[in-house]
Amino acid sequence: MFEHLPGFRDFYPDALARRTHLFAIFRESARRFDFQEFDAPILEPLELYLEKSGEEIASQLFHFTDQGGRQVALRPELTPSLARLASAKAGSLKRPIKWFHLGEHFRYERPQKGRLRSFFQFNADILGESDSAADAELIALLVSILVECGLGPEHFRVRLSDRVTWSLFLESCKIPEDKKGELLNVIDKSEEGLVLADGDVIVGIVGEDGSQMIIRSNQSIDGGKAWKEVVCDNPHSFEALHALNGEANMMKIEEVRLGLADSAKEELAGL
Repeated sequence: MFEHLPGFRDFYPDALARRTHLFAIFRESARRFDFQEFDAPILEPLELYLEKSGEEIASQLFHFTDQGGRQVALRPELTPSLARLASAKAGSLKRPIKWFHLGEHFRYERPQKGRLRSFFQFNADILGESDSAADAELIALLVSILVECGLGPEHFRVRLSDRVTWSLFLESCKIPEDKKGELLNVIDKSEEGLVLADGDVIVGIVGEDGSQMIIRSNQSIDGGKAWKEVVCDNPHSFEALHALNGEANMMKIEEVRLGLADSAKEELAGL
């Protein structure tokens, strides 16, 4: 008797009905926000993904040489295809471009709970608009979808943060450049940034001295040191967060809050 391949799923009628219901919510919500649905081939040139993510991504893809001798891959994400479509008609597309996509993607990784080799992904993108209102609109769309699924403020929160601000904070802690990426990944996965980040993991990345430097600096900031001093060379990151938080408040997105320490929020309020 045959079974499906590892990391793939079968959808019996009852499961497919639930999936179809969720997808309908995604599509209806996106259209209410005036997004247009688009699609792209499930099979793309391998080079499209290597150009974006580097050669190392190849080991995480389902890729092969087709009968025409072309190196191709099943799409692991949609961003490269989106960029290809938008650039192909850049001169004729009305800006801002508001597109969404809902489809199947593939990654050749070790299957684990919540992370299979075949997965469905909803994407909503706004191209050609740099104002913070575009980010706020995407957050509002996300909140709208969750609310339509029956969730409320007691079930979820949308936290705002900024990678540039965190990078400058780590720089102020004298963290070596080659360690920043790994630390930022730890912060991204932590519910409250460095406040709840795994101390043992941080020690493993930057050593005991580096870990203590981060802890002392973070406590100093929480204790009242102005975040503006940490990011004085790049204040736009704070301004962007402040503007985005303001747009969210104007849209009455109550589920949004800044993912920063209380003293940082006070600094933002004073900008």
